[in-house]
Amino acid sequence: MSLDPAFTTHVRHFGPFETNLRTRELRKNGSKIRLHGAPFEVLEALLERPGDLVTREELFRHLWPNGTFVDFDNNLNSAVKRLRDALGDSADAPRYIETLPRLGYRLIVEVSEPQAVAPRPELREFGVPDVVSPTSYSLKSRLLRHLEGNRMRWAATLFVIAGIGAAYWFTGRPAPPKAAAPSALRTIAVLPFRNVSKESNLDYLERGLSRLVAEQLSFERGLTVRSSDSSLRYLDPTMDLHAAARDLQVDTLVRGNYARDKLNIWLAAEIVDASRNQTLWRGTLQAGADSPVALSGLVVDRVSVALRLENTISRRTAALSTNAGALLSADAFEQFLRGLAWEADSAPRAAWALHEKVLNSAPEFGLARAHLGFAMIAEHYSNFRPQEAAIVEKAFQHYQRAVAANSAPPAILSLGGLYLVELGHVDKGATLLQHAVRLNPDFAEAHLWLSQAFRYAGMLDESRVEAELAMRLDPSLREYTTVNTYLYRGEYAKFLESLPRTVVTPRSIFYRGLALYAQGDREAAGREFARAYELNPALLHAQYGQAIALTLRGANQSALALLRRLEMQGHPDGEMQYKLAQAFAVAGDADAALRALRMSVGAGFVCSDYFLNDPLLRTLRDLQQFQAVVQASRQSQEALRRVLVK
Repeated sequence: MSLDPAFTTHVRHFGPFETNLRTRELRKNGSKIRLHGAPFEVLEALLERPGDLVTREELFRHLWPNGTFVDFDNNLNSAVKRLRDALGDSADAPRYIETLPRLGYRLIVEVSEPQAVAPRPELREFGVPDVVSPTSYSLKSRLLRHLEGNRMRWAATLFVIAGIGAAYWFTGRPAPPKAAAPSALRTIAVLPFRNVSKESNLDYLERGLSRLVAEQLSFERGLTVRSSDSSLRYLDPTMDLHAAARDLQVDTLVRGNYARDKLNIWLAAEIVDASRNQTLWRGTLQAGADSPVALSGLVVDRVSVALRLENTISRRTAALSTNAGALLSADAFEQFLRGLAWEADSAPRAAWALHEKVLNSAPEFGLARAHLGFAMIAEHYSNFRPQEAAIVEKAFQHYQRAVAANSAPPAILSLGGLYLVELGHVDKGATLLQHAVRLNPDFAEAHLWLSQAFRYAGMLDESRVEAELAMRLDPSLREYTTVNTYLYRGEYAKFLESLPRTVVTPRSIFYRGLALYAQGDREAAGREFARAYELNPALLHAQYGQAIALTLRGANQSALALLRRLEMQGHPDGEMQYKLAQAFAVAGDADAALRALRMSVGAGFVCSDYFLNDPLLRTLRDLQQFQAVVQASRQSQEALRRVLVK
């Protein structure tokens, strides 16, 4: 596969790792490793100058520009430690990052970039004249030719533009005639819209606009929208779109190319049914150059027509309404889309600042308010600081105002709700998720994450209903998630049967080990824990499993040393604290297990019925302190039930 030079400049290889500085992703042997916030910023700075000393002062300016006041030493040390943990590196015997005492750090591994090749002839000749009109120069045909040359035999793409008062026309195949709605839900991913003009300052539309379109599509009944962030690596114009559809577990793909002249933005796009190798729509559309606000709605409308979906235009228009749009200047809407691009790039602090600016000029623009709430929560999630819990309350208030204005799409409600649940605010997270499924009862991911909220609240019957509904709406969900509700209901055989079969990850392997342990097959469990750790030793689940595996091999002290290091790191997610309690209990440290269990309950994981029946907590059951924790868990569970069941 050839690589576009604009793509290769963002990719770095070192050892078994690949880093994409645009999408802010780190992968090891192709598997994504979670790394966000300050640790990724440190890695980015080191990758810019491999082999050279990067001083602590330079890192301070890179991580905290504009004189931001932070506890620099502790924050930097923590960021470097988290980066080393992700890489599986050690300060004492470094393979990647060397510490130069009192000076800074140095990347000591060779770094390379993918070999770029010359673009195809039609890309080299592609240009945008100063003024474009249908009579003087057919930019639309150029865009379509550019798209055609890169689309394989059946390529998949949508591009549409929407908005109030935008002029548009399209060429190519007309929309198919209306037919009966399909019996199964469509699954769709919106790929990043690709900038093929010479204006790099338009790059923000690649991620910002695709994210906005995906969110607006989340209103549509009969459609499951895959997270737009998971599509960001598909900017390469020569990509195998069939492989992309398979990787994203969707049957429909959307992509497009855009360019701008002095007067207009032009878009060429396709909607393709990948499951049937059938192009559903192709065309070129046009909007005023200062009106990117006009882009998202028509895209959504073309998808609705092409896929014969129920039209929910009234709710979608409320989210991006004429009145709200009229409040925004072109600059303000550009800031909003740039904020969406920063969200897609896992930079919530930057998005937060831009959304605040937009709301300062247009406080009634509810969609920006929903995204401000999300950016605040995402920043807190990425750089968890318990002392800043007040941020969550402010973010939730922004969400509430957006919901009251009918301006929060199901997608942004769902993702914010998930983060809130894992931050220990189960009541607030479930509230957002319940509103998401009211807006679109067919939005499978919202049901899946609502199942997680119910699970954390110990409401296992309700959790099972939501999980099974999500799987019926989108069977492909089972390939990248685990239905832990079966595990906590003691349905171990059903849990094992429900695990992913095609996309096997270290996380799912760890959970297989837990179920086997609970069934009494310690030998098989130990093998699964060891396999998960071998595949990704930086994964927290795998490290908990490694501690249990060490215990099963009789190496209790090594297991306890590992677990105590993990305990010192802390984690906001109550379910992960529960895994720590399980591992401590198996390793024989009852005091530490009880401590972690209390932390789990305090963080909103109150699955008290399973606490009493969990085979991994067997050694704690007769302890008075354990019974006290279970009682506290039941009280919290009842309080949550009163909030969640209305």
